[in-house]
Amino acid sequence: MPVESASIAVVRPPRRRGLARAVLGGVLTVVAGGAMLLAASLFWLPRTITYRIAGGTLTVQARYSVITEQRQVALAEVSNVEEVRLRGGRRTHATALPGFCVGSFTYDGIGAVWQATNCSTVALVVRAPKLNRPLVITPPDRKAFRQAMADGNELVVAPTAVAAGDGLAIAAWVAAAGVLGIPALLVLFFISPNRLRYVVRTGELEVAGLLRRRRWPLTGVTARRFRPSSTFRLMGTAVPGYYVGLFRMGGARVYVAATHLGEGVLVEGARGLFVTPPDVDEFLAVLQQAGAVPGPAV
Repeated sequence: MPVESASIAVVRPPRRRGLARAVLGGVLTVVAGGAMLLAASLFWLPRTITYRIAGGTLTVQARYSVITEQRQVALAEVSNVEEVRLRGGRRTHATALPGFCVGSFTYDGIGAVWQATNCSTVALVVRAPKLNRPLVITPPDRKAFRQAMADGNELVVAPTAVAAGDGLAIAAWVAAAGVLGIPALLVLFFISPNRLRYVVRTGELEVAGLLRRRRWPLTGVTARRFRPSSTFRLMGTAVPGYYVGLFRMGGARVYVAATHLGEGVLVEGARGLFVTPPDVDEFLAVLQQAGAVPGPAV
């Protein structure tokens, strides 16, 4: 294993736009993290639908994630219970997973409904004047359920279970992976920028980050003061106060490891590098001591 030469200097770039980065990181973590957690909970937490006839009332209840949705109607107020075949369904505000369709849908010939079903195409539509939209349900025995509603007999049933299939399992693991990615946002916005540093040794410049180190040869390589006129990220990270990755600068592809895109130092060679030390002149002198050749400012 090669032995590293002693460092001539270890330089940390100036911290820039820390508040903006913290605010953006906090908002993205809360919003994206919340969305990922909700998505994962839809797949991993139990989902249940229950139809209950008791005390002269029909109660339709659906539970999923941390959400419980419920609709109730007095049996005496029900004007019609009809068996239908659902066609042309369009989800307007609902959850639709294999075997679990809950929320607001619209169907050809029926219109807007609220449903809690196993997504079967044959269902019961319950209408009542006090319902803002009909209820669509899929009890396992539609005839027996209609009779129980007509007689007012107590009954508690759930829709027939539907096999989820491999697609749902894949989606569940993707959602779980998204949750595991939440800490990466915290690292990106709050930890990585503070770990960026430039280590100058005889003949090389090392850019050290949180986990990875990259090295650029310095012997005979030109290093100059540089102010980018235009920048475009090709691959990597670009958040306030933290720019790391491959960028296009001044018509060339350059690896950037900086805390701002103002004036910095450009190390030329087979692989260009742009860095932002706190003192450009002092850093250029250190690079020259390590073997770099000073070039005119650009």
